[in-house]
This record gives sequence, structure tokens and C-alpha cells, in this order.
Amino acid sequence: MTLKPGFAAALAAIAALVAPGAGADEDRLFATLMAQYVIYDDARPFENDLGVQLGMGFPVLGDFALELNYLIRSAGLQGGGAVDTVDQDGYGLDVLWFFDRNGALDGYLLLGVGRHSDEYGPEGDDSYTSRAVGIGVMDAITDNLTFRAELRALRGGDINGSTDVALGVGVAYLFGEPAKVMAPVRKTRDSDGDGVNDRRDRCPDTPPGASVQADGCPAATGR
Repeated sequence: MTLKPGFAAALAAIAALVAPGAGADEDRLFATLMAQYVIYDDARPFENDLGVQLGMGFPVLGDFALELNYLIRSAGLQGGGAVDTVDQDGYGLDVLWFFDRNGALDGYLLLGVGRHSDEYGPEGDDSYTSRAVGIGVMDAITDNLTFRAELRALRGGDINGSTDVALGVGVAYLFGEPAKVMAPVRKTRDSDGDGVNDRRDRCPDTPPGASVQADGCPAATGR
């Protein structure tokens, strides 16, 4: 399957809106690839299975990020019938709130909404809107590569408002260079201009151009 045209257009639009605001190390665009294991609601006749989720994140408003995601998977059907598998795909928009960026792991909560489709081949397909809530962590591997894991609940409206649970594990790639933290520069004052700062200058009124010692006093007198 290929990416939906609307998904690609949304990526470009959000990138144009928020990318200029990127600045701090955490405020970089990131792309995610995760394997996702889905535990289906008992109301859905699907067997638990693996899928793939792709994402593109855009930093906004400090500790918040928007992420567009696209998922694809194939699940087995229970109970038999004309087909034995269902192909699923979908795309959504998540809001991520990074609530802890001071420890070894960057923890975040997410809320999202999406549009998904279950395709049964000749039997037709079902399309429905889903809502997502979840929690996850990121952990830096290198300056640009990050381990990522998350747990999310997906509530859909296709079969009695079923709720699926998905565990994702993968990596995120951060674009650009991390922001460099500059150490504060401590300014010193040299009132008489002799090259010795006032804190060490024992002769603060040395005439301009005079040769001085390390303590700021004229070399000839060494007071």
C-alpha cells in the first residue's frame, strides 16, 4: 500500500507552519518507525498481530509536538469465511506532551484522532474514525537517533465502539544538529586598562601604558 495523498499534503502543510520555530535540542523535527503489536477488542473478529507505524513529528509550543502517523498491518480473521485476513491502514494526528525532559528518559502523553480502514478484499471494507490516548518514552542513542516505545489505546466506531490496545517499539530520527548549551561568560572589569581585572588589581589607578606586574602594580615599584 502507498501513503494516502491527504497524509502527504498534511505533512507538508504542518512542516511549513511550525518548522521555523524549531530551536532547542528537543525542538527538532523527527521521523519515527515503529513495529506495533495490536491486541484487538473481543468485539472485533481479528487475531492479535504485528503492524508498522510511521510518523512525522513537528515541535510546537515548548513541550508539545504534533505528529502525523500512518499505520499498515494485516490481521487474521477468526471464524472462517470467504477471506481469512483483513488489510488495515489508517492515518491520524496526535498531540504529544513531553512531561519529563530532565531525566534519562523523555516521557510523554498523547491524544489523537484518525481515520482507519479495514479491507476485506471482495467482501468490501469498513472505514471509521478512531480516537487515541497513550503514554510513551524516548531515550537518546546518538545526537540524531532515539529509541522510542509507547502504549496506546485506540477506540473506533466500527463495531460497538471497540477499543484496541497497541504497543509500539522502534526508533525516531531527529533532523538537524542538537542545540549547543553555551556556558555563561563571566564579565570582568579592568577600570584602569592595565590588563589586570579589578578583583586582582592592587593598584587600581595605574597610569595608562604603564608596565605592571601580575598584581596590577607598576613593575618598577612592585608595591
